[in-house]
Amino acid sequence: MNKSTTSGTHTRVCTDCREERTLDCFFKDRSRKSGYRSRCKLCETTARGYTPKSPSWYEEEAERRKLLARGKSKCTTCHDVKLVSEFHRHAGQLGGICSTCKICAHERRVAWYRKNTTRARAGARAWALEHPAQTQQRVREWSRRWPERRREIVRKSSRKRRAQKKAVYEVFTTAMERFVFQFWNHRCAVCGGTKTLCIDHWRPLSSGYGLTMTNAVLLCCSCNSKKHAKRPKQCYTPQFVAVVEQRLCEQEQRWLALPLTSHASAALFDLDSIGAF
Repeated sequence: MNKSTTSGTHTRVCTDCREERTLDCFFKDRSRKSGYRSRCKLCETTARGYTPKSPSWYEEEAERRKLLARGKSKCTTCHDVKLVSEFHRHAGQLGGICSTCKICAHERRVAWYRKNTTRARAGARAWALEHPAQTQQRVREWSRRWPERRREIVRKSSRKRRAQKKAVYEVFTTAMERFVFQFWNHRCAVCGGTKTLCIDHWRPLSSGYGLTMTNAVLLCCSCNSKKHAKRPKQCYTPQFVAVVEQRLCEQEQRWLALPLTSHASAALFDLDSIGAF
């Protein structure tokens, strides 16, 4: 039986727990005369073997409805109140949006991918083989959207392929590249130029020298082309070679002096790079 309190809030007594609750604590049922089921949601879910929801869940649901009326919603993960535009759309959830914000949803996907990398990559490869046209379109769109990232991947893949052809074990991560650029102050080690810079082998790869912190030097494209596959002593004076090699030793010492908890040092153990050989 429905009751009306002095405050005007409609209530109803559950037939199981015999507690008086508001109507939002009951499931709606058009087949019944009152429009609601006789048992409250907590007793209903318990009787059907479902996991009962705590009373705080219904309070949070009511709070979300009030926020949605103002064009906002509360993330169930970070518990921050944000605009509706900060949530992905979901037709099956309250308000037509997801309960978690875009940032938390992205972090959850990244955590799942790191935990299930093999499974995720296998599924992506299978889908790409079944849909070649859509895969090519996605690659083109991604390349246009992230040109710097694409050049970085192409550079890293080309470097690995060249090292494999020479049977040289080489692990040089993105963090190492950034460190080399910062160490040489974004200037060519030979002419001091600041345009079209690239990381080159000080001692050539063709002679069996891999790219390490004691062999990675920053050169512009012009100086890199002039040096080509020659040894340093064949291109520069002995005094200049001694200066650069001293700087390379200093570069390695500074890199190793970084704390092991930093992102750069953790990149030493880049599993993707190690697994390529």
